[in-house]
Amino acid sequence: MIHPDTEIRQINETIGVGVFATKRIPKGTIVFALDPLDIVLPGDDPLIKHPGLGSYIEKYSFRDEQGRRILSVDHAKYVNHHCSPNTLCTAWGFDIAVRDIEAGDELTCDYGLLNIESNMECMCGDPGCRLVIAPHDGLMHSRHWNKVIKQALKSEKEAKQPLAFLLSPVVKAQLEKYLQTGKGYISVEKMVYLEGNSNRKIRLAS
Repeated sequence: MIHPDTEIRQINETIGVGVFATKRIPKGTIVFALDPLDIVLPGDDPLIKHPGLGSYIEKYSFRDEQGRRILSVDHAKYVNHHCSPNTLCTAWGFDIAVRDIEAGDELTCDYGLLNIESNMECMCGDPGCRLVIAPHDGLMHSRHWNKVIKQALKSEKEAKQPLAFLLSPVVKAQLEKYLQTGKGYISVEKMVYLEGNSNRKIRLAS
C-alpha cells in the first residue's frame, strides 16, 4: 500500500504515468508497505508467461528475495525509477522517504533494489545517472543505500506514519530496537534474490 497523500498523474507519452505527492511527505515517512491484499505470484507461476498477462506482470511487479512476483494492489506499482530517488526500499518490507517530498513532487525509487531480471536503460536525467540499471545493482550499491536509509530512519519518529498499521509486530520490534540502540539494522543486501536460493528467508512485514 502506498502513502495516502499520493495520486497518479500523467507525465508524458514516453514515460506514461507517475505517482505524485498531494501533500508534503517529510523525510523518514513510510511511503509504501507490503499489503496483505497485494498479489503474490511464485517465480514459476504460469501467469508470468501468460500471453495476455505476462507483459503487464513483468512491467508492474517486482521480485522479492525469494523470487516471487509482487503486484501492488494500488498505485504503488506506478512509481518510476530515478538514480537519485526520494524514497528507498528497506529490508523490513517498507519504503521510506529519504528526503522531504513536497506537494507536487513525483515519488521515485531505485529499480536496482527490485531484483530486475535484465538491464534497463535509464533516462532519469540525474547528473549521477547510472545510464543502465542492472540486476546486480542491489549488491553493488548496497553500502550507499544503507547509509541513506539509516540517515532517513533518524527522522522516522518525528513523521506521521499512516502506514505503520501494516508492519508486523516482529518488524515493529526490530525497527524499535534499531532506533533505540543502533543495533539490528538489516542491510538491503538481504533483499537481493539469488537464483537457485529461493528458500532463503529474511524478516519482512507480513
